[in-house]
Amino acid sequence: MKRLVAVSLCLTTSMWASPVSAQSLEPSVDESPTTGTVIGTIVDMGNRQPVPDVVVTLSSEAPHTEALTTSDARGDFRFPQTPAGTYTLRFEREHYKPYARSDISLRAHRTVRVDVHLIPEHVGTVVLLIGVPPVVDVGSTTQGIKVDTEFMRRIPLR
Repeated sequence: MKRLVAVSLCLTTSMWASPVSAQSLEPSVDESPTTGTVIGTIVDMGNRQPVPDVVVTLSSEAPHTEALTTSDARGDFRFPQTPAGTYTLRFEREHYKPYARSDISLRAHRTVRVDVHLIPEHVGTVVLLIGVPPVVDVGSTTQGIKVDTEFMRRIPLR
């Protein structure tokens, strides 16, 4: 639980996403008369690979609901038996820009699919390296100095 909270806090400033689709599917068998299910898949926008361990938060004002889950190795997430209503989904993972999708309408006996493409944090980032190359005297023929016992005796010690 501590790891989930720490990951959740770290991820708040490091991800971004863009939605792919949201669609209503047939009723799910594990629902009560007033609930539905929210499912989806999260993929990396750059390489189109699934993104595991994304913290997904489902929240709503009416009815007041907040639930957390994480995506699995295939990038899939699921919120079963969720009361019907309008929800916001937040997606957070280290090294990705955060993303929130609001106004997701869930009706009783329905499954809503929300697929998301997360944008890696480094996409579009320019890194400027500042430095000075080492000075090389190309006209010098000196290769170094000879360090012998006489030289060592002359070095002042404090």
